Amino acid sequence: LEEFHVRALKEWQVHLNAISTDPAGIVVENNIDLEGPPENFVYINDYKPMEGIIIPNDPLVGCECDSCLDNKKKCCVTQCGSEFAYYKNKRLRVLKGTPIYECNKRCKCGPECPNRVVQLGRKCKLSIFRTINGRGWGVKTLQKIKKGSFVVEYVGEVITDVEAEKRGKYYDAVGRTYLFDLDYNDGDCPYTVDAGYYGNVSHFINHSCDPNLEVFGVWINTLDPTLPRIALFSRRDIDKGEELTFDYMMTGDTTNQPPTLDQVEKDLAAEFLKTPVLQTYPDMPEGEGDSLEVTLEENDTLPELKPDEVKETGDAADSNDSNDSNIPELSIESDEVFDEPPKLETQKSELIPNFLLDVFESSKVGN
Repeated sequence: LEEFHVRALKEWQVHLNAISTDPAGIVVENNIDLEGPPENFVYINDYKPMEGIIIPNDPLVGCECDSCLDNKKKCCVTQCGSEFAYYKNKRLRVLKGTPIYECNKRCKCGPECPNRVVQLGRKCKLSIFRTINGRGWGVKTLQKIKKGSFVVEYVGEVITDVEAEKRGKYYDAVGRTYLFDLDYNDGDCPYTVDAGYYGNVSHFINHSCDPNLEVFGVWINTLDPTLPRIALFSRRDIDKGEELTFDYMMTGDTTNQPPTLDQVEKDLAAEFLKTPVLQTYPDMPEGEGDSLEVTLEENDTLPELKPDEVKETGDAADSNDSNDSNIPELSIESDEVFDEPPKLETQKSELIPNFLLDVFESSKVGN
């Protein structure tokens, strides 16, 4: 029985790595019990829209930059009313809750552009492992991760709010859920991501009230404000072998109430959408922001992406390092150029810029 169990997990590991398009590999470990690969789970690399939902993949704007860092004022990021989200080493330089716009397929710049990060896929080696404290499967990193690094994208089936209500009742009955509302903009939330049956390695990441990952909304080839991609970045330096977690509620609240933007945040988001485009951060040379302090005005907040109901709870578990000799050595970025992303002075800025909303709505009329 044990031999069959080991063989089944190895075959699943081979299967996952054959399907995954990410540069880094996946290891599967279970040194706890005889639980095998999960049933009724299909590994995917991108959103899978349910019937009737069309995810646009033709961006309306792009840049002509040979070097986006040297041409910030004319880059597509600035056209979208935003600011560069990354340093030259491709780590975050923005505060949580800030929308991220990456260069897209219409842009002239190549994959080496510092503003192409999430679209290049996961570059850190991860392990799907069996936890020691009864929380089922979890995910740990097989290499050190520096603060501000992109770790993994949260993908699943994109469903309507009506379908999400139906599935939510079932998930409530069984005591778990993988629903993640795409409620980044003010107003109704038309779409939800369900990673219950379709997903990637992020499907197995557990909840923690003190997580080491942060959620960001990212727009690349799809500029529809209601369809951001969900990216998980490291909140701090993460050690090799440490379990990865994020806060399902995004509020520190451990109740089972579905997370939504509260009225204060909605009012603030609505105010942002009515104001002119403002630069989020002052221009500054790369790597010279270490001495800056965050100076938010009283009661200023940045609305966040928030997942739907809680799946499982539990804090990060200690685990032995994995034998990753068969996984190619891939690092996120060199540690020699930059240390941690510095804190930055910020001003109020739009959540979704008026420019992008107007262009997107006009494209609908044209169609």
